[in-house]
Parts: sequence; structure tokens; C-alpha cells
Amino acid sequence: MYWTLYAIFLLLALYFVYRHRFFRLPGFTQVTPVLFFLLKLVAGLAIWYVYTFYYPERQYADVWKYYDDSEIMHAALKDHPGDYFSMISGIGIDDHIDSVYFRKMNHWHQKFENNLFNDSHTIIRFNAIARLFSAGNYHTHSLFMCFLAFIGLCALYRWIYPVLFQWKRVVAFILFISPSLLFWSSGVLKEGILFFSLGLLIYHTWNYSDDRKLYRLWIILLAIFLMAITKLYMIALVVPPLLLGVWIKKSPGFARLKVAAVVLAMLGGSLLVHYTFPLFSPYRIIAMKQNDFLNLARGGTYIFNETVVCYLRPDQRKNLVAVDSSTFRIANGTDYYYWKIADNFSDTVFVTNSNDTSRYSILSETPVAGSLLDVQPVAPDPGSVLAGIPAAWARTTVRPWPWEFKPLMVVPSIAENFLMFFLLILMLLYYKKTSSKPVLWFCLAYAFLTLAVIGLTTPVLGAIVRYRITAIPFLLFAILLCTDKEKLLKRVPFLGKLL
Repeated sequence: MYWTLYAIFLLLALYFVYRHRFFRLPGFTQVTPVLFFLLKLVAGLAIWYVYTFYYPERQYADVWKYYDDSEIMHAALKDHPGDYFSMISGIGIDDHIDSVYFRKMNHWHQKFENNLFNDSHTIIRFNAIARLFSAGNYHTHSLFMCFLAFIGLCALYRWIYPVLFQWKRVVAFILFISPSLLFWSSGVLKEGILFFSLGLLIYHTWNYSDDRKLYRLWIILLAIFLMAITKLYMIALVVPPLLLGVWIKKSPGFARLKVAAVVLAMLGGSLLVHYTFPLFSPYRIIAMKQNDFLNLARGGTYIFNETVVCYLRPDQRKNLVAVDSSTFRIANGTDYYYWKIADNFSDTVFVTNSNDTSRYSILSETPVAGSLLDVQPVAPDPGSVLAGIPAAWARTTVRPWPWEFKPLMVVPSIAENFLMFFLLILMLLYYKKTSSKPVLWFCLAYAFLTLAVIGLTTPVLGAIVRYRITAIPFLLFAILLCTDKEKLLKRVPFLGKLL
């Protein structure tokens, strides 16, 4: 039954991609978007295969852990539809719903992670809604997510085409074929929703500045809402550069002064928030996010009882002695950290050579990240964060190095780095002043701002190559805008068949 539903939705998706004018990519035939979409579905199968057979620990796989949690939410629909709609909408959630449903999920409550940067609720809700039509078939969920991401990518292509039409093949490769973007935006992950909202936001904001059509405002608001519930910080990264680009587009003079004004306004605003509302300081949030990521990447076991939460390193898992099927005690002589629940985890205590006889339950177990980088932790103050930006840019643009082939996920990014360096060399050799300054300044501002935040907060190489897919295309667009293709092809004519 569920494969029949999948076939119906697949045919509908292919029909819309082939027939609807929005999906017709300027410079390509009508069938080309269909081929790009089918390639995206193949990538969706690839990410399913990798996380099912290559990384089989389901509780740690992003494509599965939120999907599995959504089953608990969806199960409420049959007997308690009111609870289901409350969980989907977020309206009317109380202690009953929290205890009956959310506490049974493994990833709804993330006690040691700052959800301002990474909210799992949206993807769980997406899967719970998709279950209404999928009959529990994961691949139908993947189809839905691929379709959403494809809409956003087509919007980005239509936005950039007027200024990069001579580079249409390269632009199409960047958006629809480049391995990392294709892979990570094709699974049941937040990147699909993120590209959907990012593409629509940029495309319709840019066009609204010209035609003032009301429907674009509604789409812009929808995109901002989806971005807010998926990755809230993306709004702060994309909106100021986007407004800067529109400002220069409508008033082309003194572009560099306008860039400087926006940079100073963002810096001044961040400092004002830091000193006026320290709990919401962006510098504090960046430092907390990095610390949370480091704790997660180092792996280990968290255990708890009524009074404390304890942390044991990955190599100390064997020091937990089973008392019964669900409780443990810590073996004598073990070193560990603990935090008192009553103190809201505010004070970290290190225990040496323990003789603790208390009983504990396991809160969570996390494996060691395979590509943890040796990064300098940032302090929650402006000086430390700003000083760390150059190193953050280096991590997100230069890494991974060719010899960093572990884990497997970073291999495509190494090839993409070669492409970026190749295009950068071509730009330096055949540089031109672009006439598309609004697009150039937006791409540069958004890319460098996003790459800086990713580099500051993410100390794991495997995560960097995933998160940076939202920024690298714009950096490549900026490089192409400043490269004279005509001079290049006069000097190296055989590249015309590729570019």
C-alpha cells in the first residue's frame, strides 16, 4: 500500500516539475529540471543507505532519530486527535502532553544543547505530518523533503541566472549536482526545509523590490517563519546582507560606504545586546553553542538520579556496574564530573577516586566524533569571538585537506574545495569588475558571515562540511561574478565545452 502511495506522489511531483513554469530553468530544456529532480531522489536513497547500513546505530542517525520520535506523535492521532494537533501546532501543550508524549521521545528534550541554534522540534513535526500521507514509508518522507528543497534550489537558480547566465552550466552544477549540497539537502533533514525557505526568501525579496506584488510578501513571511522554527540564527545571517543587497540595487551609489554602514550597524547592535541584555548576547550564544558541540563531540555517558547528573568519559563506560535492568552504580576508583540539579547545573564538580554507592539511570550515551578538530575555545565576550573569526573562515573554506579522508562524508567536500580553488585561480587570472554589485555584496556578506558562525561554533569537520552547504554556493557565485569568461575562453577555448 505505501509503495502505491509513493508512486502516486512521485508521479505528481514529476508532473509539477515538468509542467509548472516555476521549475523551468532558463538556459536549459524543459526536461532538464526533471533529470535534476530524479538525481535528487537518488541522493535521497544514498543518504538512506549510508545511515541504514554504513552508520547502523539508528539512535545517532539524524535521518532516523527524528523520524522514530515522530511515530510517538503520530500515534496520538487515532485515540487522542486533540493531543496530536496540539503537538503539531504548539498550542495547548501542557504537562500531560509533555509526560505522555514528549518524555517518551529521545530527541524532543535536549538537556545539554542550546536549541536556539538547532531545533529538532520542526523536523519531528514534519515527519509527524508526513506520516498522514506516507503510511509510515520513510522514502515518501524523503520524496516530500526533496521536493521542498528542489523548490528552494530552483528559486535560487532563477534569482542568480540574470547576472550569471553566461555561467549557467557552472551555476546548475553548484546548485543541483555538487555532491555535498546534493547529498545533505536530499535526506529527511533540516537542510531541506532550510533551502526551501532560503531560496524563497531571497528570490521573492529581490523581486518584490521591483514589482511590489503582494503575494511575494506572504511568501517572504512564510519563509522567515520556517527559517525561525528550523534554524533561528539563519535569519540574523541572511536578512541584513539581503537588505544590503536590495539597498545597493535600488540606490547604486557609494556601495562600499553602505557595506561599511551595515557592518558597523550589525557590530554596534551586537555589542548593545551584549552589554544591555547579556543573556541574549550573540557572543555568549556562540560560545555556549561551541561548548555544547565540544561536549557532544567528545562523547561519553550521562547518568542521573534525583539529585545530580554525572558525566563519564567514553573509556569509562565499563565502570558502570549494573544493579538491575535499569539502574547502575559507579565502580570504586572512577573519576567523573557531576552537576547538582538543585543548583540548575551551575557548578561543575570533579570527583577523584570515587567510592560512590548511589544508584543512577542512564540519561544519554554519545559516541566520540570521528573528525573532532583541535580548536581554541572562545570566551563569551566580543574580543574572543571576533579574534576567532579568521581561524573560523579558514576551517570552513580550506578544510578538509586532501589527506583528511576520514570520515567518508568529507570526501566530496575535498573535491569541491578543488573546484573552489580552481575557480578562484581563474578569477585572479581573468578578473573583471562586475556590474552586478548588489548581488556580489549580498553573496560576499552572507557567505562570510555564515561561514564565520559555522567555524566558530562547529569543532567537528564532518558537521562543518554539512552545515557550510548553505554558504559555499554564494561564495562561488561571487567568484563567478568577478571572472571574465570571454577572456578566459579566448585563452583556453576548450573550456567552453565545460563552462
